[in-house]
Amino acid sequence: MHGTPNLNPDYLQFIADAHALLVDMPETDRNRLSLALRWINAAIRDRRVDAFIKYWLAIETLGMPDDTNIRPISETLARVYNISYAEARDRFLVGRLYGRRSRIVHEEDLTPVDAQVLIYLFAIFMDLLRAELGIQPSYRAGRVLENPDFVRISDLIG
Repeated sequence: MHGTPNLNPDYLQFIADAHALLVDMPETDRNRLSLALRWINAAIRDRRVDAFIKYWLAIETLGMPDDTNIRPISETLARVYNISYAEARDRFLVGRLYGRRSRIVHEEDLTPVDAQVLIYLFAIFMDLLRAELGIQPSYRAGRVLENPDFVRISDLIG
């Protein structure tokens, strides 16, 4: 159901590094990151609209620590990718993703969510997590957007 475990040495080192950094964080930050990790775990195990909401909650918990403003997510992505805020906003479409989240939550929009969107949300989460921990970026969301096998994310969000 969940596929083959990732035993790549680089990934296992990331897990070890992330754990070491997490346990050394102040309690409030550690609790926030732990909550984000619980949401991402729940999202991975779910599908469709329910998975989308859980992925978004993981991203929100990680990327919006003090507010309901989505701007910090794009600001973090801008720093990670060394681009301007406007470029990050337009490239990563966080506002569009938030709009889809709002339609699901407030308008009961249960239109199916394409699996590629869920993969993209996970990629954004991983970029944010690495930034939060101060770990070398993996540029996962950028690689998803550049993958020619993926449909344009903007066409899938709605």
